[in-house]
Amino acid sequence: MKILQLAPQFPFPESDGGKISIANIFREGSKNSEMILICLVKELPDENQINEARKYGEVHVIKADMENSFKNIFRSLITDQSIYLMKHSFKQTIELVWTIVKDLDFDIIHADHTAMAPLAFEIKKRKSRPIGLRLHNIENTIWHRYSEVIPSYKPKKWYLSRQANLLTKSEADYITNADLNFVMTEPDKKRALDIAPDANVIVAPAGVDLERHKRQDLERDQFEMIIATNYNWVHNVDGLKWFINEVLPIVKKELPKTKLSLLGQNIPEWMTNLRKKGVEALGFVESVKPYLSAASVYVAPLFVGGGIRIKILEAMSMELPVVATSVSAEGIEAEDKDGLFIRDKAKEQAEIIIDLFKNPDRVKYYGEKARSRMAENYTWEKNVETIIKSYSNYLEN
Repeated sequence: MKILQLAPQFPFPESDGGKISIANIFREGSKNSEMILICLVKELPDENQINEARKYGEVHVIKADMENSFKNIFRSLITDQSIYLMKHSFKQTIELVWTIVKDLDFDIIHADHTAMAPLAFEIKKRKSRPIGLRLHNIENTIWHRYSEVIPSYKPKKWYLSRQANLLTKSEADYITNADLNFVMTEPDKKRALDIAPDANVIVAPAGVDLERHKRQDLERDQFEMIIATNYNWVHNVDGLKWFINEVLPIVKKELPKTKLSLLGQNIPEWMTNLRKKGVEALGFVESVKPYLSAASVYVAPLFVGGGIRIKILEAMSMELPVVATSVSAEGIEAEDKDGLFIRDKAKEQAEIIIDLFKNPDRVKYYGEKARSRMAENYTWEKNVETIIKSYSNYLEN
């Protein structure tokens, strides 16, 4: 079986949840199928990164304008298309993709993210191949949630609400007409069927590579919290700002040695100046393993989002208990007894963290429970196999 995989970003290095998922579908899919990856990128990756991807299949990279720039926002105001879909499917982008696709032989189109649906359907129209749509999130949910937290007097609320409604309509159409749809969580399956009742929707969760995400035998810092995230996404930054302002001071008042370590690229400058408050901005690191291995608690504050947070799965596989909000933990079938503590109030989060810091044996216990839960339900091998088998069965039948 030959699979054409369309993606809105180049997946190597695997620095955020979207890239991790795209990379693992490409990697795992290559074990039993021929993979062809076409990526849209803002900046071209270097040759080493492209060579890494070529270990698993054929790779094509196309530079495209995918920014929420003033020009693209203006375009979205004078059309009935959502900016999220429009900026990934300009006519010139479609034609650049077609110059590659027209001479390729493949059996099925795998579109990563709703953003790739317009390209996938254009290819289907020209080459008559079935489409599998990988819904990393139900995107309109994120836009609706974002619009709800904006005060009603701000024009931005009107814009976001309109965009959410446009995206809901388009997403419903694409999900209905895709031959197969894959969601990561049961809540997202329900959302998909709410807007597209006749759609073929299959749950195939995200996962972790247990061998690559195995805790190193390092001494833990008893009072260290840690997070690895994508600071380019405004909702991650907003959630972390809430945590720094509301949760961290409560913990530090009880336990002054507490610190919060931040991993990842493009940390906002204001976060790099909070050392006196106990915030350590470490930035990008080649490997997060030693840092996660040496911490005692992983935090995941998020109030706008959807899908599943792969970084939480990775932290749990690294034997870290996780303190998360209900939005960031959505779709993960785990609870307190599994080392995933879901709390939305600052005081409640602080109480959990203080208890764990005061009792290192509980950190170890819940960390081991967390890894066991990941091994049971969240491996890439198992979950990508669901997608590949579904494609195989669809083509056979």
